Amino acid sequence: MDRRERKTQESIKEALVLLIIQNGFENVTIGEVMAKADLNRSTFYLHYSSLSEVLYSIEDSLIAELFALTQKKQQTLRSLLLDVAGFAQKEEEPLKAIFKSSSSHFSWKVEMVFTPVIASSPFSEGKAGSRGFDYVASFIIQGGIGVFRKWIESGCSLPKDELLKSFEDFFKIDL
Repeated sequence: MDRRERKTQESIKEALVLLIIQNGFENVTIGEVMAKADLNRSTFYLHYSSLSEVLYSIEDSLIAELFALTQKKQQTLRSLLLDVAGFAQKEEEPLKAIFKSSSSHFSWKVEMVFTPVIASSPFSEGKAGSRGFDYVASFIIQGGIGVFRKWIESGCSLPKDELLKSFEDFFKIDL
């Protein structure tokens, strides 16, 4: 893909994100996206077949970035959560749009990425293959998504170190 194609796709994605935040995904049309991106409507179909495809493309990019965070060597839970919080701050607008969209598969995709991470963590030692592990992993991941969703919706008003300190204080653990 050449530079112009990437720029066009990024313009479409950015326009969709802004419009989802303003109106919700279900109320956005291709025409509105292309007008916001200052592109011809027919250009849309050279790159995507639907707005859902654009949304999933945004999700997939974010998931790839999240997955890369989990691949750092010798990482503590605290450093991983700080990295995720930094990621959430950096990607605040796309995440707001995804969280606002009922058409998003983001939570499910995050769960697919993070379940093996939890399974291989020291906290899961000896438990990963046990009955019920998938339920507990899902609970942890979906709860984490809920925390970051609420934090993003508040404009990341709590500093990320304080956010993690809240976890530590509540659960009486050192991350």
